[in-house]
Amino acid sequence: MKSFLKFFIIIFATIICPTVLKANDDGELLWWMISDLNSISASDANGKTYSATELGVNSARVRYDSTSGESGYLTLWGLDENRKPFQEPDSVGGVGIPAEYYASLASLSGDSASYSFVLELGNWSNGSWTKTSMESNSETYTDLVAKGHINTWDNFITPANAKAWTPAMYSVVPEPSSALLILIGSALLALRRRRA
Repeated sequence: MKSFLKFFIIIFATIICPTVLKANDDGELLWWMISDLNSISASDANGKTYSATELGVNSARVRYDSTSGESGYLTLWGLDENRKPFQEPDSVGGVGIPAEYYASLASLSGDSASYSFVLELGNWSNGSWTKTSMESNSETYTDLVAKGHINTWDNFITPANAKAWTPAMYSVVPEPSSALLILIGSALLALRRRRA
């Protein structure tokens, strides 16, 4: 019994406790997308402008990147009719827009200042993101803190005067189709077998 208790205390001290403390330190990235989707537009590499509705945009997700090469999507939280927070089940699939959401920074590892964030708009369908999506300019953690967009974990509900991250600039980002990825994978496999 004593050995089990000692083991539990060690695990709590080395894993659980730092995780909780980190959540309190890092806080939440606040953002919402409440504009009419027809008013959201982006330009591609050739300068052609597309509206969000033209690209079939109906979902949003927040991507994070770090200077060490770590990348992923933040856990998202919404507010119900009583302004109570609830966690969205799929951060990769994004959330429906327009609506108000919070992105949790608690799961990030390492120095918070090493992270940058991008708001991606697109359409999650059949287990994949759209071939052509829209994304905002990258914002660093330090910049978001300076602009007042990072709230603390303990103050989860946004006060009326809180600043939220609502990017105005987007770009159209083409994504490779599944067929193209299969073709590339097959070519690499054939090349490997040929060398063998």
